[in-house]
Amino acid sequence: MNFVAAATSTVTALACFVALWVALLHPQQTAPRLARRSLLAVPEDSQHLDIAASSTFDASGLPKCALYHELPANHDDVMAGIAYAFQKAGCLLDVFQKADNYSIQEVMLPWFSGYFKPFESFPQLQPGYSLVIFVTFGRKGDEQEPDSAYSMLSAVAEVAASSQGASNSVSIQAGFTPGADAHQRTQQQHEMQGPLQQHGQRQQQQQQYLGLVHNPAHLNSPRMQRLLRALGPRLRLATISTSVAQAAQQVIRQVKLGPRVPWEVPYLSPVFPLPPDTEALVQQLAAGNVPPSNLCIQGAIFKARRNYNDVFQAARVVGARLRAGNESLLLVGAKVSRLEVPADVQALIREAPGLPYKAGQGGEGYGVQDFFELLTQCRALVTAFASDEYFTIKASSTIATALNLGVPLLTEARTRPAYSFLPPGGLLEHASPGKRDYGATYARALRAAFEPRGAERRAMLLAKEEMLGRNVEVARALLGAGAGSRL
Repeated sequence: MNFVAAATSTVTALACFVALWVALLHPQQTAPRLARRSLLAVPEDSQHLDIAASSTFDASGLPKCALYHELPANHDDVMAGIAYAFQKAGCLLDVFQKADNYSIQEVMLPWFSGYFKPFESFPQLQPGYSLVIFVTFGRKGDEQEPDSAYSMLSAVAEVAASSQGASNSVSIQAGFTPGADAHQRTQQQHEMQGPLQQHGQRQQQQQQYLGLVHNPAHLNSPRMQRLLRALGPRLRLATISTSVAQAAQQVIRQVKLGPRVPWEVPYLSPVFPLPPDTEALVQQLAAGNVPPSNLCIQGAIFKARRNYNDVFQAARVVGARLRAGNESLLLVGAKVSRLEVPADVQALIREAPGLPYKAGQGGEGYGVQDFFELLTQCRALVTAFASDEYFTIKASSTIATALNLGVPLLTEARTRPAYSFLPPGGLLEHASPGKRDYGATYARALRAAFEPRGAERRAMLLAKEEMLGRNVEVARALLGAGAGSRL
């Protein structure tokens, strides 16, 4: 027995030595699973890039899923929320993000178990996934300028149609304007034709697609309707708000795409676990142990999206309180428009553009306050929407941000019906502009933001926990949605 034990120990030691020596000779094989901050570092050797040998399911039977995000600095938080939901639902998830300009990957690292893969590798790797999720889908309505999601799915539809006979390809090609072929068959389509043809019938039978619709008006374009008809139940749609989901369902019903196109459009609010230090700050504020400061407007500093006249009026209403606490009305987001701030409130309005989601990581952004840390400490997030569309066909990132950080939302009373997952106890509501009592209720809500609001914060955090669970259930339903199934 001692001899066997000794022999086993010797073999084990020799195996460890050999493994160590191989690791020294081939360091790329011991790279960490997560590519920190870099979209170029992929811890795989070339044999794993063989499309013909790949499988859309792991050996354990879990589906391989790809999350495709092509818009740098836009909807990064949506990408993170969707990634968390589908990973928890059972996806072996890889993320293809065009550029991590604001370090959202650092926020995801504590819980993300997949790979951040090079964006340029997607056309070759795409056939190896059970589900491909597009963070933005149908964002352009121009017949001559299809977005990436449309171009790639057109290639998929062509391959599926060609395997069934040339006559079936009419559903995707018919109706294009003369000479538009150069626009429709983009470079991405050409790059994908080879890998898709290699997978052929399996690609047609197995792979599913999910497109996140941010404005369902884009679904009205003829090109999108042809694509929806061509892919049928293999392409599902989802949104990030109740109102947009309802609007998308209405569009699908109105254009009469046929019985093969699923009309149910679920919503997922893009919430996700925060970095430990940010989460600790969130809890301290909810408990009343840390005082909040500043009123904040989150989102692009863009005249078309915010009613800045009302923003300036808000500064006048609570100007004395802001000055007393050395606080400001903060505009936090990418700067798109140059604002002309009235002289009487210039000292109260402060812009904080281009903040990273997570600062001080990897030697970048050191000493810069990060986006989540700053917004977490706000007394309230003010929506100040410039368009009624944010209550009907558009979804605002401010809603999910307030929920994610547990910050009270100062907004119109019609916000909650459009985002039904918001808790009534987490909102400071006022009448809509143009209503007779708008001025009085707006001023009352603004002043209320300077009172202790721990109850509102706790209500938002409880709603976040519920939404985290609901998102996972929606993701599971979508993963299980095969041909002809319904949510």
